[in-house]
Amino acid sequence: RRMVPYTSGYFLMFDRDEKIDEKRSFFVEMPAEVRQRYLQYYYNIDYLNHVIDFAKEPSVYRDTDILEDQDRHNTEFYTQFLCPQNIPFGSGIILYKNRMLKGIVNLFRSAEMGDFTDKHIYILDFLKLHLSNILDSLTNVVDEQVRQGRLYSRHELSAREQEVAALITEGASNQT
Repeated sequence: RRMVPYTSGYFLMFDRDEKIDEKRSFFVEMPAEVRQRYLQYYYNIDYLNHVIDFAKEPSVYRDTDILEDQDRHNTEFYTQFLCPQNIPFGSGIILYKNRMLKGIVNLFRSAEMGDFTDKHIYILDFLKLHLSNILDSLTNVVDEQVRQGRLYSRHELSAREQEVAALITEGASNQT
């Protein structure tokens, strides 16, 4: 918050299918009911998705650069989600590695704080590749530890838990 002051925010992690991994994602200064509403409904209509659809590499955005204020203020996401939380300004980083969506850092600011400045965007832009690489490395380390069984012994997993963890590491879903 010292480098880029914000009111609230989130860090979303994505799985191999580019679906939100809720267990590995976290929110800052957002009540549980707001988090759930965002994940269950508002994420799908967030205008951030316009950037995600086109970006296949780490990208920095500011909400007011995505849509003109007149258009932004008329969206359901703005009127029903951002305004009631008094977080009308957003900015962040879409974290890609090897053209795969790995995560999103999204920061929000209150009306009193005002919009994110060019300096804030510069700082986020400076961090985007570093954060993408760290996130990719951490994911690979955990996957490798699971493959080698180190994670199993450290957390005393049962044989069935080890089997499920191995399937998840291989990209299996609940349906397979």
